[in-house]
Amino acid sequence: MDIEFFHVNLFAEAPFSGVPVPVYVLPGDDASNDRILPSLGTELGIPDSVAAEPAGPDRYRIRFLTTGGEVDHSSRSLLAAAHVLSRGRAPDSAVRMLDRHGKALRVDTDGPRRVWLPYEPAPPMPVEDETIRRAVLTAMGLPMDWLVLQGAQDVIVVVPDAGEVLECRPDLTAVRVLPCRGVGITARSAGAPDHDIMSRYFSPQSQLDEDDVTASLHADLGRYWTDMLGRAQLRACQASRRGGTLILRRAGETLFVGGDALVLIEGTLRLPAR
Repeated sequence: MDIEFFHVNLFAEAPFSGVPVPVYVLPGDDASNDRILPSLGTELGIPDSVAAEPAGPDRYRIRFLTTGGEVDHSSRSLLAAAHVLSRGRAPDSAVRMLDRHGKALRVDTDGPRRVWLPYEPAPPMPVEDETIRRAVLTAMGLPMDWLVLQGAQDVIVVVPDAGEVLECRPDLTAVRVLPCRGVGITARSAGAPDHDIMSRYFSPQSQLDEDDVTASLHADLGRYWTDMLGRAQLRACQASRRGGTLILRRAGETLFVGGDALVLIEGTLRLPAR
């Protein structure tokens, strides 16, 4: 079996930045695919990867893989797959993508590199439980009077300036036991010429001490900061070791999280016949 392979850097303005996502395009929709998917998910040791199975003319079933097994959804994997499958296509010949349960998946493309994922996030609200709020700030090593917001899956600490984001050194053992998927920290990047807001994200609960780039977190951040700054579009920097750049575009209640995708490696996996 020959499998097309693409190594994608997502939310990347330059090679070796953003978040890496391996993309595998399978040659057919075959029962044997289920046997090899777990191996594809672990082979490179990258937390998230994705396989695309043909499901008819210009249709693909998207299989979201992790080093721990297959999952129902991954924003980064969906965006990487959409970029690979749409390369070289005219705008009016979009590929249709389905999840493993047959639900349609939407990604918008803009030019040769940019991909957008729509969200409809509720406005993040202040955490009212004082015990949880103080536990979050203690775990993050931050003052007790700073704002803590509840997002869709995460809690978010809003800090006075970008320097606090860069200098944050959380107690990951304490973060791990918090009742949330992870903790984001964010600030306005006042005076920065190339982005409007900055963030970092910690999720030892998901075996990600610090994530490279987190699209779903930025749905919450986009909703919060577009309201706070009164702007419909923002550039965001996730200040991880690799670093990533995201574009956040507000359209009514919809928040589009976008960024550029780069294919660094493409080739073929050749699996010998058994």
